[in-house]
Amino acid sequence: AADAIGNLGRVALARRQFEAATQQFDAARKVDPGAAWLVRGRGVAHLRAGELDEAVREFEKAAAMSPGDPVSHANLALC
Repeated sequence: AADAIGNLGRVALARRQFEAATQQFDAARKVDPGAAWLVRGRGVAHLRAGELDEAVREFEKAAAMSPGDPVSHANLALC
């Protein structure tokens, strides 16, 4: 269920609907609070919306949740 909801967040990102994307990722995290990719998705939404401080916070949180995941660390480098 979290994957399906999170995928709606990805669709919203593709449509440049950043607030809607964040809401979908939040809803998915209620189902799977430990999914780092959902936190990363929030970071991408903030980054694309030009909200760099928020993006950094989300990417740092995702990296802490999944320290071996290079994607979160790579996303931090974008900020």
